[in-house]
Amino acid sequence: MKLPFKTGVFAIFCMICLSVSVLAQSSFASKGKVDPEQRAERRTKMMVEKLRLSKEQKEAVHPINLETAYQAQAIKSNEELSGKEKKSAIKSLRAEYEGHLEGILTPEQMEKFISIRQNHKKGKSQKPRLKK
Repeated sequence: MKLPFKTGVFAIFCMICLSVSVLAQSSFASKGKVDPEQRAERRTKMMVEKLRLSKEQKEAVHPINLETAYQAQAIKSNEELSGKEKKSAIKSLRAEYEGHLEGILTPEQMEKFISIRQNHKKGKSQKPRLKK
């Protein structure tokens, strides 16, 4: 069966559009999906740069960042918890994390860390959210 030229071109055009759409959605969905090691590495790097951590502080903070990142991922991926329960668990995890940091950071570094986190939170709340 032979298709007219225009129909064939239109079919190819539709397939290209569909494949681009699927690729865009899959890359958008995976965006922001960072594994715990990467998340801990980024946070530690940010802390070294912004808080000017010493070598000893960096070595003490990185394992805490890594453990916290794994725990946060476990909470977020737990389908048995409701959204409210996840939020509460993350809040508790954050408080525990800050408790660990208080034993490592100087009071000035801790104050700056909290300020950075609050500014990040403000910036995040001002961005428009896309519904899934």
